Amino acid sequence: MTGARPGVIERGTIEGRDVCVARDRLAVIGLSGERTTVVGAHSLADQFRARGWEVLFCRFDLEHLHLDTLFCMLDANTALAWVEALPPEFLASLELRGIRILPARVEEARQLGCNILSLAGRTILVAQGQERLIAMLEAAGFETVPVDTTGAAARRASFDDAPLANPG
Repeated sequence: MTGARPGVIERGTIEGRDVCVARDRLAVIGLSGERTTVVGAHSLADQFRARGWEVLFCRFDLEHLHLDTLFCMLDANTALAWVEALPPEFLASLELRGIRILPARVEEARQLGCNILSLAGRTILVAQGQERLIAMLEAAGFETVPVDTTGAAARRASFDDAPLANPG
């Protein structure tokens, strides 16, 4: 990090939806090679590591757009993931760190099933119509709040860039 300014990414590119703060002191950076480049990912990782964080990298195919369409943390020890689209070594590294993986199916992931929003660690906003995912999350002890993400799914967007209908 010689000459690097703290908090500044000076090389490469980072897409925010390719970065996941998995839990305190553990970050995951997704690498599609285009939106988040290898150089950008390593530049960001340097910033995390300079502050005492561990960083895991997760390569994924560019067709999936962002890491958050494949993988999201539910709480500090549980993740929801489309396991078939993620490298086995990445999944193994999560398991070594005590992170349990709840698997999403391909049809669920393609309809934003993995792109959830966890509130306060036990309440999960999840796309309406994801009945199997909702049942799995509730069986794992989470409270689910189904929301209408129809417009976001059509654009392959996410909770962070789509207006959400009132679930109540």
